[in-house]
Amino acid sequence: MSDVANTTSVRLVNDQIRQHIPAGLYITALVAFLSIWHWKATGHLSWTTVATFAAFSSAALIYGRLVLRFSPLPTKLAGRLTLEFLFGFLFFNTSLFVLSLAFRFGIGTCFLILVAIPLVAIFVRDVRSTLDCEAPSQLPDLLCLLIAGVGATLWCSDALSPIVIEGQKTVFKIWQDSFAHIRMISAFAQAHGLREVSDFRMAGVAPFPYHYASYFTPAAVESLTGTNAFDVFVGFFLPFGILLTGLAAFALAASLWGPWPGLAASCAIILLPDSYEQGFSNRYLSYNFLQQVNLAGLYGVSAAAAAWIFILHGCRSGKYNSIIIGYTLTLITLAYKSQIFVANAFLAMIYPCLFFIGLRASRRCLLATAFVALFLVAVRSSQGVEGVPTLSLDFSFHSASAYAGTILESYDSGFFKSLFSWLILPHRSRVIVGLSVAGMIILASFGIWIAAFGVVFLRLWKKLEPAARFFPLLLIVNYLVMALGLSQNTAAAIGGPDVLKFVPVVWAYFGMVSWTSGAAYAWAFGNRPPEGRATRMCVGALALLSFMVPWHFARNLQTFPAWHGFASFEVFGSFPSCLVRAAQYIRDHSQSGEVIQDSENDRNILLGGLTERQEFAADWMFGGKSPALKERLKDLNGFKSSSSEADLTAFVRKNKIAWYLLRPEAKVSWPESFRQNLSFDCGDYLVYRFPVSSP
Repeated sequence: MSDVANTTSVRLVNDQIRQHIPAGLYITALVAFLSIWHWKATGHLSWTTVATFAAFSSAALIYGRLVLRFSPLPTKLAGRLTLEFLFGFLFFNTSLFVLSLAFRFGIGTCFLILVAIPLVAIFVRDVRSTLDCEAPSQLPDLLCLLIAGVGATLWCSDALSPIVIEGQKTVFKIWQDSFAHIRMISAFAQAHGLREVSDFRMAGVAPFPYHYASYFTPAAVESLTGTNAFDVFVGFFLPFGILLTGLAAFALAASLWGPWPGLAASCAIILLPDSYEQGFSNRYLSYNFLQQVNLAGLYGVSAAAAAWIFILHGCRSGKYNSIIIGYTLTLITLAYKSQIFVANAFLAMIYPCLFFIGLRASRRCLLATAFVALFLVAVRSSQGVEGVPTLSLDFSFHSASAYAGTILESYDSGFFKSLFSWLILPHRSRVIVGLSVAGMIILASFGIWIAAFGVVFLRLWKKLEPAARFFPLLLIVNYLVMALGLSQNTAAAIGGPDVLKFVPVVWAYFGMVSWTSGAAYAWAFGNRPPEGRATRMCVGALALLSFMVPWHFARNLQTFPAWHGFASFEVFGSFPSCLVRAAQYIRDHSQSGEVIQDSENDRNILLGGLTERQEFAADWMFGGKSPALKERLKDLNGFKSSSSEADLTAFVRKNKIAWYLLRPEAKVSWPESFRQNLSFDCGDYLVYRFPVSSP
């Protein structure tokens, strides 16, 4: 009997080990990718950094497993590693966002608390027994992670080697406003609670309304590893965001057709060319370009995909709790990318009224009326909040006409620019112009994917439930209504007049391509690998060849050939090397709480981003100027023109400016005794250190 008992015990132990091998491989691969990106960006890799990545990956996976075990999703779907990590990351990062702002622990401490909780819970017997349920085969999930990780690495080839020094010039191979995002990462890494966070443009002023959530895990990486914010931005924030979209595409398609179609969706999002790369010549609506220059969009589409997994499941299964979870995740999307939240809010709200199974017509109408009223009240109320973009329809289509002009100007020279410039002429009828503008937007946004969607949609028309069938079609319609129907943004918000017209394209593209590629695979092969040796070899060869797409198109991806001054990094990303050295000097010799100032008001936030210090006043190239900022900029002009040393000293002490960068082009009237009292000099870039009284 004892031998039988021992044999049974050994088998149980072996089964336990085998069961956790896929999760172990998944975490190992994640840590490997994160470590490779970090090493590529920084040139070194410490054990502390590897441990931080291991703790983050493990905690996210455990949180996802715990959360999904209590969700209404089917067990086979909830047990997939990709979904566990996706939902676990959203739970972990959102909790980090809330804890770090609500308490004064510091983001590093909050990170460690969140890591400790699941590691303790995993050893609690009841929880462990919940986790030990039978799991499905995880091969598609492991392949998805491998493909998404390699694809993200290829797409980030510029960003992972971001600096080129050319004599007296330093070229940064990142988009022009990236330094603002770098500054936000460092601000949250240094803060202890919301009270210590300022608007990066003005010291001592509360931060403006913005989607900040995606910065918090990168900020924790900076805090715990000692890596500077620039390296975290290029070596974690960007590549991890791209990887996350690959996982989100898998999760969304797998929730409809299973893991193998999910793998196809991930490959399509990560490896296949978008409209610009297909030759449709408009970078303004290019998915890959927009996602790299608006990094929060990577995290926003992932959060939106997570929300729609539950909304679609609720509609198809008739489970109200799934709809409620989907609505909650839609609200969370607001913290990750507000424009994507706006693009989803109405459609997500009304979708169950249209497609919830078993709901009586009278209840559908009643709920739809209530939701429309709630939506209108919310929109009207939001317009009184400072920083919220304009949300109203323009039935005159003047805004659509202006937007069409912007798109036309954004075309590269060639066939499509000539064609649409000829079609969209003032003397043509409004019907022809309107159809031409709609066609131009569709082609520039989706390219040949719109034709692929049409074929798959018609082919599977009778085989799909309405909730799954109409999802991509309504995404496209919703996007076109926003692009053509919304008024231009006139609010003093971050973003230009078209911010709610072009940014939502990344969600429409993501949703439509994920659905189309997943449905096409399910139509061709079902939820299984391709059958037959020849077929498998052909599909495998196509997948391998697809890696040529990011390898080829990643170079100069964050440039804009059609815009003057943005065709190359050497034009808009080039800065004097002495300016960069001055910023590095300030960072190395200052304290995190000290205030700095640039004599030219740092329009690129280069100084703020590289020093990781709060600026007294920055005249950022984006967003409007508040009266308070205008007043500060006026005072700074007076500071430069002052010739009294006493007045100069009083000004910096009053405003607690500890460091001042004087550029060669700045004109000052300072007395010679004051001007000569500098701390650093490089090519006439002068750094001054001012003693400030303690607060």
